[in-house]
Amino acid sequence: MEESFKYSDCNLGYNVGRWVINANGQDVEARVTWVYRYDDGNWLIANHHSSVNPQG
Repeated sequence: MEESFKYSDCNLGYNVGRWVINANGQDVEARVTWVYRYDDGNWLIANHHSSVNPQG
């Protein structure tokens, strides 16, 4: 992960940042978001999203 920000609030945890992935032999910057939910003593993945950054 190139850059990452983590924070939590009220039984939810978030990790958002940028990844550099290799797609078809080319390095591509992508945005990523993970949302975690604390439930019954376990952290579970509640949501995940990643997408290639739009070309500016």
